[in-house]
Amino acid sequence: MINIKYLTPMPSLIIVGVFSTAMLAISDIYALINYLAFAETAVVTMAVAGLIVMRWTRPDMKRPIKVNFIIPILFVIMCLFILITPFVPIGVEQKSPIELIISLSIIVSGVPIYYLFVAWKDKPKSIYQIWINLTRFIQKLFYCVPDEEHDD
Repeated sequence: MINIKYLTPMPSLIIVGVFSTAMLAISDIYALINYLAFAETAVVTMAVAGLIVMRWTRPDMKRPIKVNFIIPILFVIMCLFILITPFVPIGVEQKSPIELIISLSIIVSGVPIYYLFVAWKDKPKSIYQIWINLTRFIQKLFYCVPDEEHDD
């Protein structure tokens, strides 16, 4: 949604600001680095794995950039190594991977929301109405309209 007066994505900017301010409350900078680095690596790994799946299931689909198939496969293997290594006990001073588990659970918590509000097309009218009411409330609160979609 775009703010009518300033032409900026006001709701997303405010949400990012709230989360950024909440992250300032974490006193241990290394814990914050663990949260964010693990989450970023997990999301990038899933995106590149999705690219591999799309290349495999739809090989004739038009793509703006096409690279050798081995590059994304090697990238995913390296990222999986980075993601799995903190969970493998090495040596005596193994820290508890609680930050990593919390980070992964925050990412995974978005999956039910996606399926409930986006992927599920023939949902009951009550759930659809909740989504519509929330959208209208946010539009009125932030003086926003939906972004125009362009078929370029």
